[in-house]
This record gives sequence, C-alpha cells and structure tokens, in this order.
Amino acid sequence: MNESQTTPFQYRQTQFETSTTLDLILMAYDGLVTNLDQAVTALQADPKQVEVATEKIIRAQHIVEALDEGLDADNGELPELLSKFYDFLRRGLIQANLSKSADELQEIVKTITQVRDYWQASIEFADQPTEIPPPDIPINISR
Repeated sequence: MNESQTTPFQYRQTQFETSTTLDLILMAYDGLVTNLDQAVTALQADPKQVEVATEKIIRAQHIVEALDEGLDADNGELPELLSKFYDFLRRGLIQANLSKSADELQEIVKTITQVRDYWQASIEFADQPTEIPPPDIPINISR
C-alpha cells in the first residue's frame, strides 16, 4: 500500500477502533444510505448501470445482515423490533434488486434515513452532560 492509500485506511481504522457502539451503528446506517444512493444513481443513468447497482444493493444487504447479527436478543424489546425492521429491509432490498427499481430503493432510503436520524438523536442525547439538580430540602449542617 502506498502512502496515499495508507492514510485514509489508517484514519478509518482509528475511527472504527475509537467509536462507541452508537457511533458504529450510525456509520453502518450511513454506509447503507451511501450504497443505496449510489445504486439509485446507477439505475437512473442512461444507460442503466445494472452491475454497479447490483453491487451496491448487495453491499447494503451485507450491512443489514451485520446489523441484525449484532443484535443481542437478551436486551429486551428493542432488539426484537430492530430484527423485524432489518428483515423488512432485506425483503425490500431483494425486491428492489430483482426489479432494478430506483423508486423502490428511494423509498427504502427514506425509511433508513428516518431510523438513522433516531440513532443520531440518541448519540446527541447520550453526549449531553447530566446535571444533578440541587436538593429541594435545605441541608442544615450546623450543630
């Protein structure tokens, strides 16, 4: 690897190694949106770039699979709901890949973006400093 290839790789590796779980989830959702946007662009090109679109949709399917496999079913209702969501995405991606429909992919991107925005809000909320409110009862320390 030459120096121009090493630097971006090292940056991504460091970013990955120093990220929180929420940051990694957000990166995965960003990867989904990026790949699907590229697939839409490929399908809207004249002539259609079917091979590029197929590759990008398959990459998105792999990301969805990794997100689903990373769920811990022992953590309550959220993993179950997310697993159903990822199954919904998988089915939608398979259908869009079969039909090569840019419109179907755009609908999937809208849905993913809504959930991605939830994860972003979760990160922002988690980054908020927590303040302990002053007690309502005055404390008398004199004896």
